[in-house]
Amino acid sequence: MDTNAATALLAIDKLWAGQNSFEWIKVDRKQKAPPIHKFRSPLMHESTVMEAVFVDIKHKQSPIAGLPDTISFSFIAEDCRILGIDDGPKTSHINRVGVGLPYYQKMVSHPHLHTPVDDADLDGYATPIPPSSHQDLWRLFVQTAKIMGAPAYHQPALQTELDL
Repeated sequence: MDTNAATALLAIDKLWAGQNSFEWIKVDRKQKAPPIHKFRSPLMHESTVMEAVFVDIKHKQSPIAGLPDTISFSFIAEDCRILGIDDGPKTSHINRVGVGLPYYQKMVSHPHLHTPVDDADLDGYATPIPPSSHQDLWRLFVQTAKIMGAPAYHQPALQTELDL
């Protein structure tokens, strides 16, 4: 998918076609802690479920008390992440794409917004966004992706203690 097609897809109104709550799936990581939880929902446009277009969410509980959990909200189309919001512990994401854009060749920490740019694989350019709750980041994500009817965000039920 090219940048023009991705931008056009983001511009149309879409309707949440999944459940009215998040049904998290715990990913088996073969005894690695912490667990990762995933959720995926299809989207609709003009009362038709969109083929190969969906929202993908990943949540990873922090293994260290006091550090934030890692969250990733992704708008996927034709196996490309065309929009995303990532949050978690400090990161060192360097924008190696986006020539001429304000954060080109700069380090961007969490949270940040991934948007399509011409010289990238659609996922490479990140813009910093203000720190917010995961619920607020979710609202920003669905608003930016023009998704109507999405449920309020809630994280998966997490372990209160990690095995040593």
